[in-house]
Amino acid sequence: MAVRVNDALSKVLREMAHSKRFDAWLWFYLENRGAQFDQSYFYGPGMRDLMANYISNTPGMGDEIKHYSGVNLLPEKMFEWISEGERQCQWLVSYLQKGQNCWLRFPPVRLLNRDLVIAIIDTLQVDLSLKKLAVEGMRNAWDQHVKNDGIFLWFKEEDEESKCELASKWLSNNDGIGSVPQVRPIRSHQELLMHFDQFMISHDKRLLCLFAVKKSWSQKKYRNNLSGKKQYNFILSDHAINRLDKLAKKYDLKRVVVLEILLQMESEKNLYIAEKIKIYKGLEDL
Repeated sequence: MAVRVNDALSKVLREMAHSKRFDAWLWFYLENRGAQFDQSYFYGPGMRDLMANYISNTPGMGDEIKHYSGVNLLPEKMFEWISEGERQCQWLVSYLQKGQNCWLRFPPVRLLNRDLVIAIIDTLQVDLSLKKLAVEGMRNAWDQHVKNDGIFLWFKEEDEESKCELASKWLSNNDGIGSVPQVRPIRSHQELLMHFDQFMISHDKRLLCLFAVKKSWSQKKYRNNLSGKKQYNFILSDHAINRLDKLAKKYDLKRVVVLEILLQMESEKNLYIAEKIKIYKGLEDL
């Protein structure tokens, strides 16, 4: 966004407003023309004064800058689709730096995210028509890259951090699937997608990771559900099994749930077993 300013550089260039984007482009343009700036000044308080001094001491440079800023800079609307999102910006930077026309491979430390993406585009060594095609091609490539992201939203649902940490462990333990030592565990859906991007993991291998982690997650949930439970084997008469099945069907419950309810009610009310024992004992006394 352009802002009004009245400093040494604005006077040299006879400008009424300036933007961070223009300042970045001008810095790199002047470096490409021979300026040797201290990188610590980039986006710092003395940046514009430093450039103003260089331009003032280089005859004809002001007019040259006016000409080439029009030749090198695309309209802002061409970049409206680029967000401040870390993942998109990292992917776009990587995409641009693979091109032969990109010379901004070691940017200043203060040039980050969206500003960095646009600065790389602004400094591409091609004419404006080819630059426009490059931006359109990059946008299509990004749209194509993220079109299958939806199937990984499972990681973003309930227990996102636990699921993503499980994926992190799985990736580290499987050779050929991005097994690169992690500086820190993957703890979010966004970090997982960025890991896929960084190590250029194919879509098929991403799916393999998804299915493997889903299976491990289901097994983990099953084991957790078994906590406090034990398996027992009983032999029931056909008549008892028929009764159990009828009750399960009547109330739309599983057999084990019906048994647990009956046991709970008998334990709390003590209505049936004691009465049944009395009947058995009465029969034995006859």
